[in-house]
Amino acid sequence: MKSEEVLIKKQNNFSTFMDVDKTISALASDISIFLSDELDELNVSSHIFRNGMVRSLSRVINSLMKQEKTIVIFPDSIPGFTLMIFRKVEIPLNVSSATVERNPITEVKEYQVLDGVISRFFNKNNQKVLLIENSDIIFALFPVADTKKNLKEMEMYITY
Repeated sequence: MKSEEVLIKKQNNFSTFMDVDKTISALASDISIFLSDELDELNVSSHIFRNGMVRSLSRVINSLMKQEKTIVIFPDSIPGFTLMIFRKVEIPLNVSSATVERNPITEVKEYQVLDGVISRFFNKNNQKVLLIENSDIIFALFPVADTKKNLKEMEMYITY
């Protein structure tokens, strides 16, 4: 498989925490479209599915607001996915008056972690990965080994 076939990227030009409801709505929509493409029989339009997705995303975003870590992993928090969140490092425009400390070694390591995780996932599962990038955060959603089974266990596999 080519990397274009297994990596789906969505770009949003807004801050994750500026309008949490907008963020949750955009994430829910992107994830639902992805799942709809992968599982034809899944009814992502069902109010049960939509409400469950919004509840799951609300828990993740609320937890994320309380954490300062650069990389956060939420296994089995989003129906059908393991979610990795990468906070972007802000780079000041005026280097002479920079107040944000940067550590290029850490930044390179973080990139290598993301690249390594995605590469291993591609090699192991040959499944698609959904990347949703906001202006401040990257959401990497890795489908679980058996998405349909995971959705059923979370009572989110709605076909009617």
